[in-house]
Amino acid sequence: MENGLFDDEDFETAASPEQTVSSIDELFRRSKELRSSSKFFELLTFVKKFRNYSAFNNALVYLQNPNTTYYATASHWRREFRRQVKPDARPMVILAPMTPVLMVYDIEDTDGPPLPKYLINPFEAKGIINSRVLEFTIENCKRDKINVIKTSKSFLNAGCAIRYFFREKDIGGKNSSKVSIEINNKLENTPVYATLCHEIAHIYLGHLGNDKDEWWPDRRYLTRDQKELEAEATSYLVCGRAGLETKSAEYLSLYLKDENDLNQISIDCIIKTAAFIERMGTRKFPARKAKKTKKN
Repeated sequence: MENGLFDDEDFETAASPEQTVSSIDELFRRSKELRSSSKFFELLTFVKKFRNYSAFNNALVYLQNPNTTYYATASHWRREFRRQVKPDARPMVILAPMTPVLMVYDIEDTDGPPLPKYLINPFEAKGIINSRVLEFTIENCKRDKINVIKTSKSFLNAGCAIRYFFREKDIGGKNSSKVSIEINNKLENTPVYATLCHEIAHIYLGHLGNDKDEWWPDRRYLTRDQKELEAEATSYLVCGRAGLETKSAEYLSLYLKDENDLNQISIDCIIKTAAFIERMGTRKFPARKAKKTKKN
């Protein structure tokens, strides 16, 4: 994504996806069957499934073998599960810090004892978001001058994101906000987090445009349905990997009126933005670095 969002120290820079794969979107363009509603949902479900691996790596594995049940490196299979990789096993490639690539294998390509019960169904929704995750996410919004406020709304309106084009709103008397996210004050923590992920996704996906800082792209050219598809798909991934069950599948179906919309959305942006939002809930990020000005 050509913007400041993923160039910061918030992401691991070693063996970056851009250095190894020009663009995951190009890979998806080669697989036309993914551009259907059913295959798109299959991809999202697969990517959210394996929480021990990054969303990007899960997408890479899905492209290589969409029928993968559970994957790991040969050493991990041997050390944790006492399983050996079969001689004729077909390795799959994922990216890893400090090394260009890692080879991983599906359980079908290994021999040994059965998997523990807790791995047979790696995704089991718990439905409760850790309050610290919510707190860190909101705190990191402030760092990007995104003002999150709870306000009175109808029960049909969970929240919205509003960009300030003509005025700046003060946050704590120190920093002016770029965007305000309004959340229905009647919601409990779990739907608050799901709504927050959706609205943050709109911002970082560039649906509201950018400004001189260029911390995120300007993708206002997308239609409303395309923007909603991207934002809710992002929220679906983040919440699913956190063990939350949401109404995303139903919500997405409302905006999949025209499957041509899937040809316009960016799966690359969705996966990267989901990974970024996921990391927002893990720790407080350092302040943004000042943008370097070009010398004449």
